[in-house]
Amino acid sequence: MGYFQDFNSLFRELSTAQKQLEDLESFEDILSTYEKILDLIHQGMGHLSIKNQQCYILSLQPNGAVVKDSLGQVVLQPFVPNIQQ
Repeated sequence: MGYFQDFNSLFRELSTAQKQLEDLESFEDILSTYEKILDLIHQGMGHLSIKNQQCYILSLQPNGAVVKDSLGQVVLQPFVPNIQQ
């Protein structure tokens, strides 16, 4: 899986994978698509940790679909880890 230069391309790829998941029937194809989705999430987290240490959480629906607003943009929630010393 290639490295994405920006979040828009990563989210487009994630959205595409999520849409593909809806039409899959074989266990192997479903598993492969979930692996791709997890890899994309991992890439996004890695990219986020590089950019000003800002993290966001994707909102997911119960069926695994990414939540989008009325304009079709992915809904992100800021994530601030609790650092205990």
